[in-house]
Amino acid sequence: MTYTVSEQKEIVEFARLRGIRIVLELDLPGHADIWALGAPPGAFVECSDPAEAEFKRAYLDVTNPAAYVFYEQLLAEVFSRFPDNVIHLGGDEVGTACWNSSETVREWLKEHPSISLEQLYPTHMLKAYQLASKHNRTGQAWGPSLSAALNYSVNATEPDRGTCRILVVSVHLACPV
Repeated sequence: MTYTVSEQKEIVEFARLRGIRIVLELDLPGHADIWALGAPPGAFVECSDPAEAEFKRAYLDVTNPAAYVFYEQLLAEVFSRFPDNVIHLGGDEVGTACWNSSETVREWLKEHPSISLEQLYPTHMLKAYQLASKHNRTGQAWGPSLSAALNYSVNATEPDRGTCRILVVSVHLACPV
C-alpha cells in the first residue's frame, strides 16, 4: 500500500488515540527500488536479475557518502511524522551480488583493500544504528545474529518474535515527484 503524507499523519493520530505504536520499517540497504527514484545520483546501485531482464533492483550504495546524506535526510523526514522512539532498519535479504555487479562499488573496494565485499552489509547496519541513535531512536533489524556480528550498543534491539510486543508494519510512503 502507498500512503500520502496526510494519510500517514491520520494513521499515526488514529493509532495514538488508541494506544497503538507504529514502528516504521525502512528496509535498507536492499529492497530500495522505490527509494532510489527520489535519491540523488550515485546514492543507489541498480542491479538486474539475470533471469528476468525486466526486473530491476536497487541497493543503497554503502560506499558512496551521498547515500548517507540521502539516508539521514530520509530518517529526519520520517521521524518528523512517525514519533515512536523505535525504528526498524530492515536489513533482511541482503546479498553481495548487487554490490559486486556495480563498477563503482568494485572500484571503491579496490581503493579500500582493508574492507571486503562481505563487510559492506555489517558496516552499513552499524552506520544505520548510529544514525538512528543520533536522532534519539532505538534501531531494530531482522536477524538474531546481527547483534553478535555488529556488537552494537543497547540502542539496538531485535524484534521479539516470541511475544506480541511490537507489530512491525512495512508500508510504502508516497514520494512527491
